[in-house]
Amino acid sequence: MSSVLEREQSCFDQAAREFRDRLIIFGAGELGRAVGHHLIKIGYAPRFYADNDPRRCGSKILDVPILSTTDAVERYSNSACFIVAIYNGSIVRRQLRDLGCKTVLHFAPIFWKYPNGRIQAEAIGCPSRVLKNIESIYEAYSCLADDKSRYVFCEQLRWRVLLNSESMEPPSPTSQLYVAPELISSSDNDVFVDCGAFDGDSIRQFLTHNCNKFRQIIALEPDSANFNKLRSWVNHLPVSVGSRITILPYALGEKRQKVQFDEGNLVGSRITKVDSDGGTDCAPLDEIVAHHKPTFIKMDIEGAEPHAILGARTVLTQHQPVLAACVYHKSEHLWQLPSLIHSISRSHEIYLRRYAEDCWELVCYAVPQHRIPTPSTY
Repeated sequence: MSSVLEREQSCFDQAAREFRDRLIIFGAGELGRAVGHHLIKIGYAPRFYADNDPRRCGSKILDVPILSTTDAVERYSNSACFIVAIYNGSIVRRQLRDLGCKTVLHFAPIFWKYPNGRIQAEAIGCPSRVLKNIESIYEAYSCLADDKSRYVFCEQLRWRVLLNSESMEPPSPTSQLYVAPELISSSDNDVFVDCGAFDGDSIRQFLTHNCNKFRQIIALEPDSANFNKLRSWVNHLPVSVGSRITILPYALGEKRQKVQFDEGNLVGSRITKVDSDGGTDCAPLDEIVAHHKPTFIKMDIEGAEPHAILGARTVLTQHQPVLAACVYHKSEHLWQLPSLIHSISRSHEIYLRRYAEDCWELVCYAVPQHRIPTPSTY
């Protein structure tokens, strides 16, 4: 533990100390902005941003100029530290090293030493958190149903301790996100509950996978901007499809209550705290959808998954739907959610699959026996 604690506290400073006033954040998107804001707060203000998108070059983020890749490399390849703030950043890290950049860092060690409660920091966690939860980790490992899930689980633990991105196996195809055909047999009669429906992206994937065959879709999206985009998209669908989609503005939890909800963050909108004076209704799935007898539930709700699963105990045990729940919003969800689902229903087999680099788009599947495909059907 002592060596792990020393590493998480010193990794970023050791790499960036000599470049304290010569830091370049590569990636001028949402993650780059979050990393830049955090660096400024801890006294490591970046000198420049850089990006491969020429449309971003010449503008500013947080009053910091954005350079083209060519300018950044030609001027600073040997004299600056490049921090890659891109979720799927392995190609960019390799690109910068191939172009001769001497110091190229993953953004994760910044949050190891300087956690700030942001969703990125909570998702990455820190190495010592793994060692502090060994018993819970063993328990979760014992719940997993196949060798691939156990491999993904151990690979995630290694990444959280060693940050060994380049040695990880390639992710599963993004086209299989949430539907996982090797784990879940398709059905023309699904009642699909989309928790965290955003603008309909997961519903579109579900419809494509099922060739528009389903009984009903219930979409839950509490962010008003996302809700309006979702409603507009549904209204433009053919009547034969759109008439079977119901949109509800609820956040999800273990019980009905009012919450404060951080709106306007697009895919990152989430519950911030329980508040009796809050403006968003939070309710359990058992109350909202039990009478619809759901057959397939997807959850991507920015860290609220454990409370939402506890609020779906009746649905999971009585109706035995497929559950596809994200486990990357908080690092401890990797071992907490498989055990939680297993404690609620022993009729579900538990699997893990990853659909992006590092820890991102990591999904825990709970599949009842009757939905597991046989080798001849997959």
